[in-house]
Amino acid sequence: MSVPKDKRTEGQLSINTAARSICKYVLEITGNEKNFPPGQEWFLNRLRDTALGIDLNCWKANNVYVNSEASYNKRLSLQAEAGDSCTEMLEMVNIARGLYHMPTKRYRYLTDRYVGLRKDIRNWYKSDRERLRP
Repeated sequence: MSVPKDKRTEGQLSINTAARSICKYVLEITGNEKNFPPGQEWFLNRLRDTALGIDLNCWKANNVYVNSEASYNKRLSLQAEAGDSCTEMLEMVNIARGLYHMPTKRYRYLTDRYVGLRKDIRNWYKSDRERLRP
């Protein structure tokens, strides 16, 4: 039996799924020379590294089993780092828009996804801070 949309809750791994999805998208578009011509590989590598870092920090934070204050702090630290990296990524997308003449549609997609992901990570952090406090 199906559940009405307004009564559904998000899955436990929804943040990881969103982070992985946007990471794959960034890796795909930065690998296309029509969208991002060669010549500034250092910037593209930074974009890729930041996207991967966000995904990996979300994954690692979700896999920290909280059974002590140290593991609690580690989990919150990984979540905070992922959120900060989303903010960094938003500025790099702003720079890439002017540098590579990124189409508005792609720019909006990336910024909307990273703003949403950052909001979800911050809510996850807040929830874990209250729920898992040792």
